[in-house]
Amino acid sequence: MAFITKASYTQFCKEYEIEIDDNRLLELFKEYILDDEEAFKIFNKVEIRSLLTQTVILLDEGERNKFVFKKKEYKGVDERKDNLDYIFKIGGRLCYHIDRNCKKLNGGFVNFNTPAELSEKKDDPEIQKIIQELRNWFVINGFTVERYKKKEFNVGQLVMRYNYLFPVKYKGICLPLNENYNLLEEKKTEVVGKTDVSKFNYENTLRKLGDILAERYFMCNFDKSYLLSKYNYLYNKSNEEITQKMNELGMGEKLSHMGVDGVRRFLEGCYKLKSKAINILSEYIKYKYNFENKEFDPQFLEQYNFTACKSCCQ
Repeated sequence: MAFITKASYTQFCKEYEIEIDDNRLLELFKEYILDDEEAFKIFNKVEIRSLLTQTVILLDEGERNKFVFKKKEYKGVDERKDNLDYIFKIGGRLCYHIDRNCKKLNGGFVNFNTPAELSEKKDDPEIQKIIQELRNWFVINGFTVERYKKKEFNVGQLVMRYNYLFPVKYKGICLPLNENYNLLEEKKTEVVGKTDVSKFNYENTLRKLGDILAERYFMCNFDKSYLLSKYNYLYNKSNEEITQKMNELGMGEKLSHMGVDGVRRFLEGCYKLKSKAINILSEYIKYKYNFENKEFDPQFLEQYNFTACKSCCQ
């Protein structure tokens, strides 16, 4: 059997959705997630599919085979794209592990952060060139994670050499770093099948969800407000997009009364409540489907472009 990290599980869920008729969403939500129609109403169709996909991946093989995974735009879990937020490139196919003691499975994520003023503009081709130059500079100077952990250099030494070069060469683009620069990014790896769900409090979870439903009921106190709440993702969009949606919903008069800023505040409030509810149900799904003991058939994972960890196979 195979094991995957939570990061890989999350990536898998992002790349796939199960293929279901819209008319069955409520039925499946109540059957596999939570028998609560009011909770169902918080989410739009895309979000319900996402929650169901998280669930189906964790089902036993026989039950999972009742569903068809719909590939989003491309085939298989695509190779991870380098997002340029870190000095050392992250990419390649997702891995599964056959040895629970594999160092790569339990070693966590460690990398150096790209300076914020560069990572924030990483879509700019010119900035991408600077980031690549910076990456090469790290390698040439031997600024590796291994040497840093062995205390063969410190942040102050790196910052001093960086400030002599990049802020001078790219004035107005690269800013001088200070000695408090957050160089190292380190995250503990969490493995599917090693999660301690004994701490999960079912009653407390339902109470939190009930609080969200009550707050939503209080907020949605005008005509078509529940319908409008489904478009909460528009809260950070342009005034024109919000106005267009209000008119499409036949809520032009309400827009005149509330103003775009008022509608935006309503949408943002709904978005925050929805996000809390998604987090609560995602944790509940892990609890309900015995996430702590989950093992996967390697063939199932390979079907979706996972590859075996080389360290495990040696």
